[in-house]
This record gives sequence, structure tokens and C-alpha cells, in this order.
Amino acid sequence: MATVTAEEVPTLRVPPKPIEGRQMELEAKETLQRVQLMEQHKQSMNKIAFDAATEEFRRRKVDRDHGGTDEQAAETFGSVQSFYLQMLEGNVGRGESSATGIKMNSERCQVLCRILEQDKTLTSLHLARQDLGDEEGPNIARMFKHHPKLIKLELEANRLGAKSCRAIADALQVNTCLTHLSLDDNPLSDNNRDYSGVEALCEALKRNRTLQVLSLFRVGFGETGGKSLARALKSNSTIIVLDIGENQLSPQVHQAIAEKVKLNRLEWEARETQAREEREKERAAQQAAIRMMEKMETEFMEREDQICRRNRRLEKQYWELETQAVREQEDWIKAVRTLEEKRREDLEKAAKKKKKGKKGKKGKKGAKKGSTSANRTRSASPKKKK
Repeated sequence: MATVTAEEVPTLRVPPKPIEGRQMELEAKETLQRVQLMEQHKQSMNKIAFDAATEEFRRRKVDRDHGGTDEQAAETFGSVQSFYLQMLEGNVGRGESSATGIKMNSERCQVLCRILEQDKTLTSLHLARQDLGDEEGPNIARMFKHHPKLIKLELEANRLGAKSCRAIADALQVNTCLTHLSLDDNPLSDNNRDYSGVEALCEALKRNRTLQVLSLFRVGFGETGGKSLARALKSNSTIIVLDIGENQLSPQVHQAIAEKVKLNRLEWEARETQAREEREKERAAQQAAIRMMEKMETEFMEREDQICRRNRRLEKQYWELETQAVREQEDWIKAVRTLEEKRREDLEKAAKKKKKGKKGKKGKKGAKKGSTSANRTRSASPKKKK
């Protein structure tokens, strides 16, 4: 049960549901974008497969120059390319690929591993029951040794022996991502003839700090491998699921391994519980902070609303006072003009009156002079008669 995917198709963020017509339009656009992304994904991965196949073709051509034929090179080129295209078409999920139903051989496995070394999105690889021999194990180990995302690798029911086991052990000492590894039904000890791979795997478990699930059902561990595994688990605190059935282990070794795995599981559950509680506390704190922020925002908005209402009220009062001041100024200007006009009129009247008074005085003076001369004439005339 093993799977391989090339490149993860990015998920699109679904917008919140608006009105029905707008929602249908958004869904149609989203579907179109997904189709376009899938096409880009296929094109890019097809290019990777084509480049890998081309490289294999060149290598075959070099072999042809040393004794091969053009027909063999062309056959390898076509078969490798068609193989990986089948892998893409049979993709079972994002970040996961499977070679189930595709006939595997050494060349295909080598090209596949070379391609997957460049694929940084793969999370699960299933190469079970592919009749992979001991020569393919190092290629697989090299592929996942520094892979940043691969967490699950299933290689059960193949022909991986001591050589493959040593390569996988070497990769496990470096890898910091893989959590699930299945090696069921593989002759890791070459049918109890070579325990070097088993010993290397046990040494790797002392250093590895990410592997949690390890399946070693019917791999030919034997009593020697079982004791090495029991000693290695004393320095391991991450293995929480371990299948070692049908490996001819003594009850004492089997019990020691089971007790250590159980202890690891209990410690893991305690850590998970503590981590879950801490996450819940953090989530509660975040929610409390969000509620506090919402409350502060609500208070702020209310305060802003009060300030806006107060400003509007003050602005209204200001304009009322401004209007009143303008009216009072107009009334004052009007009163001043009225007073000025009245004063001018009074001055004009006074000037006219004064002018009339002067004319009357002149008339009186003339009349007085006339009467004086007349009196003088009268007084003079009788004297002459006498």
C-alpha cells in the first residue's frame, strides 16, 4: 500500500457565500482556476518526467556505444516516460502517489527516485509488492534521505535485503521528517545469512527522533536481530507502534520490546495530552484576546460615535451662533447706518435753519437802517419850514 505524487496542487480559498447569483459565478470561476492549475501541474510534471527519461535515454545511448543497440535505448526512453505518466494519471491524492498496478523494474525505480528527489511536495510513497530487489533499495534510501515533506514510506512485500537495509538505516540517521516506515515481508537479513543491515537499522533507531510507526513483520530478524532491537529501543523514545511478528523472537525479547514500546506510547500520549491542553489554553487565550479586542473595538466605536454626535452637536451650535452673530452684525450695521442718516438729516436741518436765521437778521438790519434814515428825514424837514 504505497503512493507517489509529484507536485501538490495548491488549494484555492473559497470566498464567503454572497447572494445566490454571485455565488454561482464565483464557483464557476473557482472551477476554471482549478482546471487551469491542474493543467499547469500536469505540464510541469510531464516535463520533469520527459527530462528524466531523456537522461536515461542518453545513458542508454552510452551503453549502446559500448555494446547496446539503438532499439534498446529507444525502448527504455519510451517505457520510462510512459511509466511516469501512468504514475501521474494514477495519482491517488494530493501529496501521495502509488505504483500499484504498474510493473516496476530497476531502471524505472532508478528514474522514479531521481525524479522524486526534486519533488518537494510528496508526503506519501507507496511501492508495495513491486518485486523491488536489493539493488533498488539504495536508490530509494537516497531519495528520502533529505526529503523535506515525505512522512510515509511503504515498501512491504519486495525483495529488499541486507544491502537495502543498510542504505535505509543510513538515511534514517539523517532524515528528520519520516514518521511511518513499512518493511514487511522483506528478507532484511538475507534469510538469516547477513545481519549487518539489521544491526545498522537498530543503530539508526538510537539516533532517529521522528520515526513513530515501524513495521517489521516477517523480515527475518531472528533472536540476534531481536536482541539488537531491544537494546536500541532503550535509547529511543519515539517509536510508539512496532510490528515484529513472525520473526522467531524469544518471549523474553518480545516482552522487552513490547514494554519499551508501550512506555514510549504512554509518554507520547502524555506529551500529546499536554500539547493538546497547551493548544487549548492557547486557543482559549486567543479567543479571550479576540473577545477583548472585539469589546475594545466596540467601546472604541461607541466612543467614536459619541464623539461624532458631540462634534455634530457642537458644529450645529457653532453655526447657530455664527448665524446669530451675522444677524446681530447686520442689525448693528443697519442701526449705525440709520443713526448716521438721522445725524446727517439733523445736520442738514440745522444747516438750513442757520442759513434762514442769517437771512432774517440781514432783513431786520435793512429795515432798521431804513427807519433811521426816514426819521432823520422827518426831523430835518420841519426845521426847513421854520
